[in-house]
Amino acid sequence: MSNSLLRIGIIGCGSVVLTRHIPALLTIDTAHVIGVADPAAPNREKARFALKLSNEAAYADFKFLLQAGVDYVLVAVPPKFRRPIIEDCARMGIHVITEKPLAIVPAEGRAMIEMMQAAGLHFGIMHNYLFMPHFMLAHQLIQQGVIGKLRHMSLQWMNMRINPGNDHYNRHWRHDFQESGGGILLDILHAVYLAVHFMGGPVRAVSATIDNFDRDGEQVEGFGIVHYHFDEGYASTNLWWGCGPNGFEMSGTEGYLIHFNNSPSTSTLSHLSLINRQGEQVFPLEDDDFSKHTAPFAAIHADFARAIQEDRLPIAPAQAGLTALEAILAAYASAATGRVVSLPLSPDDPVFQQGAIGIRELPIWTDSPAYKRGLFAL
Repeated sequence: MSNSLLRIGIIGCGSVVLTRHIPALLTIDTAHVIGVADPAAPNREKARFALKLSNEAAYADFKFLLQAGVDYVLVAVPPKFRRPIIEDCARMGIHVITEKPLAIVPAEGRAMIEMMQAAGLHFGIMHNYLFMPHFMLAHQLIQQGVIGKLRHMSLQWMNMRINPGNDHYNRHWRHDFQESGGGILLDILHAVYLAVHFMGGPVRAVSATIDNFDRDGEQVEGFGIVHYHFDEGYASTNLWWGCGPNGFEMSGTEGYLIHFNNSPSTSTLSHLSLINRQGEQVFPLEDDDFSKHTAPFAAIHADFARAIQEDRLPIAPAQAGLTALEAILAAYASAATGRVVSLPLSPDDPVFQQGAIGIRELPIWTDSPAYKRGLFAL
């Protein structure tokens, strides 16, 4: 495809689109939005107004948007609604970038990827934390060899806010197992793709404990301690909709990096510390909204547009979303069975075919917190 300005359509105009995607898209010079779609009229109107679009460019039915001459669409509806949209895009020759998670069932994610591949189309996912300033700086320093070979990284997001859904859909859909397919691990799956990015290879196995402290009646986890096994190291993620520290540590053979937040946000920036044999070096980080929020979303969209124009893989392809999804579901299976779970999941594994509901077909460890709390309808 030529380097002409690409035409974007947005399907789903909820909070993340209004507060993150639209401000980001207004800053890039490789593409522009020509239309939006959402069944809720207030959402459509807010998006249309922010983008300065005509009334005719806002649709209740996404099918009409797909007929408006878009080159790629951003799909930002809850995951259970995505497959028919992406299948229609594949049939109509439209590239797609989707919000995370890719799906809630790996088999469905794989089917969408294969359909887009068969159509020769680009399929990306919004793994925006790859472009967060503190993670970009940490990756740059590790590539320079300042801590030697990375052997372990720990991501602690233990003071997470519970982001409600849009008022015009279901504010609590992330906590409804049938809607979300999982709890905090699936919602904050940034931890998984960051681990893969830093460790430089696929996850080989997963061991985990999950719980639902202080959230009686919900069938999704609000707390998780997960260990991801790689060929040459390990990553640990501690996540909680609760009260605790947020930050990361990255330990290598010659030194380590530390970043901690004095805030309930995973994206608060203060400084990054490098400690090695030369002593300690502190790198300040700009804590402004553009750096934390708008810039990472803009970078993902700009890269995806260039990937279409240059006919190459985007930095965050849909396959990375499937890898993260499998790793999280393997963590659920590990927590419920008390066993280490190997990856990738077998195509005939009930969890691959059904998502977290398939855990019921596994040999359950009845003393597990997952079972005792009744998570995933166990």
